Amino acid sequence: MYSRGTSQEPPCPFFTLPNSRIIIRNNLAIATRDACPVTQGRSLVIPARNVGSFFDVTPAEREVMLTLLDAMKLQPQAEYSPAGYNIGINDGGAAGQRPITGVGQTL
Repeated sequence: MYSRGTSQEPPCPFFTLPNSRIIIRNNLAIATRDACPVTQGRSLVIPARNVGSFFDVTPAEREVMLTLLDAMKLQPQAEYSPAGYNIGINDGGAAGQRPITGVGQTL
């Protein structure tokens, strides 16, 4: 299991993923397919540390997250040949990702 969180707060669901759900991982970020995708091939890229806001992500983390986003595009491109992509950044629960309170990129 890949986990973050403290005993005072429940862990983010993305950080209790079994290793079998993680597609790509490095020391700064992880990438996974959405378990309940709104579109075919939807992916998520999140920092490997507990970050509450995109504006708190380091330049190195941003670079790695974009690199993983590029890598995660390959499978849906080959399998579904989409006409376009929607790339988003969710920044906390108020951004519509309840109960997720951290930052994550979606593809």
